[in-house]
Formats: sequence, structure tokens, C-alpha cells
Amino acid sequence: MSELINSRVVVPGLVYRSAAPYGLGAAAVHEVVDALGLRAVADLRGQRERVLAPWAGLEEAGVEYVDVAMDASADGSALALQTAEDLGQLYLEWLDLKRETVARALSPLAEGTPTLFQCAAGKDRTGMLAALAGMLAGHSRERIIADYALTGQNMQQVKAAMFEAYQPLVSEAQLAHLAEANAPIIMSAPEDAMAVFIDGVEGEYGGVGGFLNSTRMHPAKAFAIRENLERAAG
Repeated sequence: MSELINSRVVVPGLVYRSAAPYGLGAAAVHEVVDALGLRAVADLRGQRERVLAPWAGLEEAGVEYVDVAMDASADGSALALQTAEDLGQLYLEWLDLKRETVARALSPLAEGTPTLFQCAAGKDRTGMLAALAGMLAGHSRERIIADYALTGQNMQQVKAAMFEAYQPLVSEAQLAHLAEANAPIIMSAPEDAMAVFIDGVEGEYGGVGGFLNSTRMHPAKAFAIRENLERAAG
């Protein structure tokens, strides 16, 4: 494995997304950094997840490592979710509970810093940040939902990488959730989940701008983030 999996461009030249750096050594990381022009990596994983698939060589490559942990592994309730609406509501709960963390993850964009958002699968926590960036950039609802749903095409590769990385330290019962037959909805990317999230951001905050106003972020920084995203999106 020599490249990031479940990776793609969100806003050209500024925002990228991916799963964890499974199997990547420092040399491969440097290749990714150079190819994308990255200058910051916002790591949304908890400490245990990072140990299982650590970043190598970011400092040497001149990339800022932004610690924005949203430890989904600390609460097993996500595995019990039944519907796409449940999944979308979970994202809204994370947004509410981790609002300052989300604001810090978006902060490099205020300086126009090309940033990669990533978590374990590059789907849930990363999907939230990618959606927020897309909304600020002026992307259509349909485009944001389609970008999220693309992960569904990559889930077999994501599951295989997670299984290999987690096998030495994670129980067999937990690993069973990565198997196709046993996979809960948290291991999929249904369009309706992202639709619920977008509707919730609009309904609860009046949009991403309103969400940022609910954090401790300075209004000038929030304005710069939106301006840079809109400019990059063309």
C-alpha cells in the first residue's frame, strides 16, 4: 500500500479527505504530501486509533499536524445505529459536543493552508468536516451528498486496511463488525445520512456560518475561512 485510501479532493488546492495512513511509511507520506501540496493534516482520530496507524514523516515534510481528536472508539453506541437517519443524527450530536474541536480543524483554512481531513475510515468524522467545508465553499447539496456517498464504493478497501491494522490489538468480536455480513450501518455511507446532517446544520444553526458563530472562533477567522474556500472553489 503506497497511497492514501478513500482519498479525494473536496475543494481543489485547499481541502482534501482520506482514511488513515494505513501502511504508509515516511517516504510514501512525503510522496502524498508533494502530490497534493499539503501543509496541514487534521487528524480526527483518538489516541488508540493513531497508534494502530500512525503518521510518519509529517514534520520532516514541513506539514503541520493538527490534533483534533474526536474519539469515536470511546463509545460503542455507534455500532447499534439502525438507520441512515440515526447516522445523520449522530453526526449532529458530534458537531454539538465537539464544536470547538471542529472549529480548530477548520482553522488552517483561514490562512489558505492546504489541509487534509482524515479519520479511521475517512467517512464519518471526515465526512462531517468535508461537508462543512463544501457548504462554506458554496457546493450544492447534491454535490456534498454525492461526495459523502462515494465512500460506499471504497468500503471494502477501507475494511481490509482497518482489519489488517487493528487485528493485533482489537478483539475478535470488534473485528467481526468489519465483516460484510455483520457490518452495521456505521460501516456504510448512505446518502440520507448526509442529507440529515446538512438539514440539521441549516435548521439548528442557520448554516455553517451560524455554527462557527456558536464557537469561540473569531468572526474575522470565520470570514477568512469562507472567503478562501469560495475563492478556491471558483
